[in-house]
Amino acid sequence: MSSFYSFPFYYVFKDFLGPFPLPIVGSLWNKRDGYSKWILKLQQQYGDIFEVWLSNKRKIYLCRAEYFDKLLASSTKTKWFSRIGANEGLHELGVSKQGILANDNLDSWKFNRHFFSQAMLTPSFNLKAIDSTNKIWKEMEKYWNALGDDYQIELSEWMQRFTIDMIIETTTGKRAYTLPVYFNKFTTKKIVDIPPAILDDSEYFIHNLQKHVSAFTTFAVFPYYIRHYMPILRNITKAGIESRDNIHRKIMEIIKNRRKEIEKNDDVIFNDMLSLFIVANTERDKSNIPDLRPMTDDEILGNIKDAFIGGSETVTINFIYLDNVK
Repeated sequence: MSSFYSFPFYYVFKDFLGPFPLPIVGSLWNKRDGYSKWILKLQQQYGDIFEVWLSNKRKIYLCRAEYFDKLLASSTKTKWFSRIGANEGLHELGVSKQGILANDNLDSWKFNRHFFSQAMLTPSFNLKAIDSTNKIWKEMEKYWNALGDDYQIELSEWMQRFTIDMIIETTTGKRAYTLPVYFNKFTTKKIVDIPPAILDDSEYFIHNLQKHVSAFTTFAVFPYYIRHYMPILRNITKAGIESRDNIHRKIMEIIKNRRKEIEKNDDVIFNDMLSLFIVANTERDKSNIPDLRPMTDDEILGNIKDAFIGGSETVTINFIYLDNVK
């Protein structure tokens, strides 16, 4: 039976080196570490071009810059507008038709990207981002000073919470309070007086955001029936769907509350990304573009969630990398 399977595979289908794929699981039997570490080991073993079967999906990995055309270029004529492509699992997770990170609908992606770029280039938004970053950094320094010289700072843990607080405040105008929650794990001192209910709500949201991100690989790699019915994967899938629903519910609540705030305060200028999305191409928008409609709540939700995920993950990794270089 094994000969019947392996002979035609190697002589008909296999064009590149890579771990031998088995039925159902593909090359995943060979995976022992995190996904990035696994791919690095495969590069060291098979060279700069190799193939991997993720269940029933074939992936060819190119590990040298000269093998690539320009990806994610700013030009609208680029052949590679999406970094992932159509994926049934990511569609179920709620990221393939929203926002810009994994959106495989070109028209939707262009529409969302326009408003995302417009908000990012707004001078008032950039000033708010700088002010929020400075304010939250100084707050974090207060926590470090309060813990004393004997406390050993785990920079990766602190930077993850710093970036989440920074991104969520610049995006929504509201604090996530992950820094004081983390500080409270080490001491009973009170540096900032925040109601416990707000801290609990913040911790619950961040916990769901982390579970949502950690489920990406499972949903992107495994087919529907494997991730829904195979033990272990089934639990990860269930947790990913629950976290998706919780995140969407909370972000939609924030969007609707902000709409009400904007309607009640015509003279107030909001400089956060969420407010800029809401007022874009409405009567309050001085740069209103004819024939371009405002964003719906679902479209705003997708962009805000992308800002949470892409912003916090990328900035945290960059800070940790710089610290390791030093």
